[in-house]
Amino acid sequence: MFVIDCMKYTEWKKGKKAEGILAACTSLAQKIGAAIAMFLTGAVLQAFGYVGGQAVQSQSALNAIYGMYIILPIIIMAGAFICMYCYKLDNKLPQIEEELEERRAKKID
Repeated sequence: MFVIDCMKYTEWKKGKKAEGILAACTSLAQKIGAAIAMFLTGAVLQAFGYVGGQAVQSQSALNAIYGMYIILPIIIMAGAFICMYCYKLDNKLPQIEEELEERRAKKID
């Protein structure tokens, strides 16, 4: 939804639609983010002694897994909450949508 809000804001601010560019950039960023996350997961597990297929893992490997799948998401979510608190576009959206509709109506007439 945030991407769609940003698309509306860009159209309102610049006067041009940029859905394709914004969607492509979002998709690229998601793919790059997923690739980095997968690489870092493997690197951290290897660094802390994880051995695939082994029934019992070392304590350092278990600590790394705990950190990556419990502690790190908590930190990331805290950062996301801070970003959401600073996200002020929701307050402007009704005005933006109204102005965009007026612009579109003028172009049709």
